[in-house]
Amino acid sequence: MFSTLKALPRTVWLIGLISLVNDSASEMLYPIMPLYLTSVLMAGPRALGIIEGIAEATSSLFKLVSGVIDTTTNRRVKRHLVTTTSRQHGSLPETKPDSTIPMDK
Repeated sequence: MFSTLKALPRTVWLIGLISLVNDSASEMLYPIMPLYLTSVLMAGPRALGIIEGIAEATSSLFKLVSGVIDTTTNRRVKRHLVTTTSRQHGSLPETKPDSTIPMDK
C-alpha cells in the first residue's frame, strides 16, 4: 500500500496539500467570523441572517450550475474548481441570528 502511495506524482501530493490547507483555513474562519461581525463591525442579528442567506444561496447556485453542466455535457465538472470558488463565500458566518452574542447598546 505504501509503495502505491509513493508512486503518486509530485503534483498529486501538491494538490492534496493545497486542498488540506484550504480546507483548514476555511474551517478556522467559520467560528470566528460571527464574533468579528458582531463585536468589531457591530452587525446585528438581521445583518448576520442576510449574510448567511446570501452565502447559502450562492452555494446552492454553484451546486445547481455544476449539476446542469454535468448533466448537459456528459462529463464531470472539475469539483475542485467549484469548491475553491465557493470557498470564497466560506468566510461568511454559518450562524443563526438567535445564536449571536448579544450586544449592549
